[in-house]
Amino acid sequence: MADVNAKDAIEEAGNVVRTVGDTVGKKAEEIADQGRKAGADAASGVGRAAGKLADRLEDEAPAAAGYVRGAGEQATRLADDLRDKTVGELLDSAVEFGRSKPLLMATGAAIMGFALARLLKGGVANDAHARDGRRAR
Repeated sequence: MADVNAKDAIEEAGNVVRTVGDTVGKKAEEIADQGRKAGADAASGVGRAAGKLADRLEDEAPAAAGYVRGAGEQATRLADDLRDKTVGELLDSAVEFGRSKPLLMATGAAIMGFALARLLKGGVANDAHARDGRRAR
């Protein structure tokens, strides 16, 4: 009789663990999916911003403008991938890309950092200018 109760308890515990695991797995999947969607929106915004920055740089530094434009196109492709692929597929793709083209990955990160720094710097300067204009009235 004790063996039957122990087996039932073990089976019940297994069922509870499976139920909790399923619930946690579903919640983790939901969170990852929300992050994927937010990442797609952010990457799309970076792509648009890089395009605008490249347009501004075209006259002063055409070579840099080309690199920034290329980085923006990469960001746009990333946004498309984020929208179209699962989290697991994205992780596999990122690992494979990093292994196959580490220099390109590092260069792209540097270019995107440059572009974001320029945008943030311009945004801060514009915000300060706008605040000064409001105070003068």
